[in-house]
Amino acid sequence: MDRRKTLIAGVGEGALPRRRMTIAGMEGGLDARILSKDMSGPATRVVDFPAGWGSGIPGAFTADIELLVLRGDVGVGEHLLGARDYVAIAAGGVVPSIRARSAGRALLMTAAPLRYDTASGGAPARIVVARHNDLEWEPVPGPEGRFMKRLRTGGSGEAWLGGALEWSHAGPWHRHDAAEECYVIDGSITFSELEQTGPVSYTYGQGGYVWRPPGSVHVGPGSGAPDTALTFHRAPAGSFETEWIDDDPGEPPE
Repeated sequence: MDRRKTLIAGVGEGALPRRRMTIAGMEGGLDARILSKDMSGPATRVVDFPAGWGSGIPGAFTADIELLVLRGDVGVGEHLLGARDYVAIAAGGVVPSIRARSAGRALLMTAAPLRYDTASGGAPARIVVARHNDLEWEPVPGPEGRFMKRLRTGGSGEAWLGGALEWSHAGPWHRHDAAEECYVIDGSITFSELEQTGPVSYTYGQGGYVWRPPGSVHVGPGSGAPDTALTFHRAPAGSFETEWIDDDPGEPPE
């Protein structure tokens, strides 16, 4: 499905087929599951990587990439990333190296089909690194029980870790001008979505995923987490202002 206009909800990672993925210019391959894809090129995948995957040679990615490490360790130049750490690398700039120090798993978000060009020269890449242990939890506006750690902010996209602790949401609904995706790292959480047929609630465990195109009305009554949950959220680009909607959300989006 093309995620540009399609709500993709209720996805469980374990039900998705594995595909072998290689990135030209990098050593080793990835076992990948496609979580969502924009038919113009961008995609989000969960990937398993072996120790040694990557490249010890400087090179430049031909498209923007983002990586959230779920398990294992990945070195990007002088930065060593562990579980729940995040990196964004802009296309065209030179990366000193990128190498998996141990086998693991990550979310890989790519802006287009890509390769790692080891013949490329030029200025160093713009690299944004966020280590989750360096960040403080902030309360999320609205009903108590939700928190966030901001991994990235700005016009080129937003990314954050979300935490839920005995959270129960009776309303209101909300929406954003930008798209949003969410992957469940640990625990269990329920999100309500306003679909064409009306409100639908989906409960996600570890590996659960949802993609919401811009304007999707979501997280209405019935959303919640009975215990604890840890999630990753990302808005690829654009303004991420929140519009809160009263109890009656009106007509579902077309």
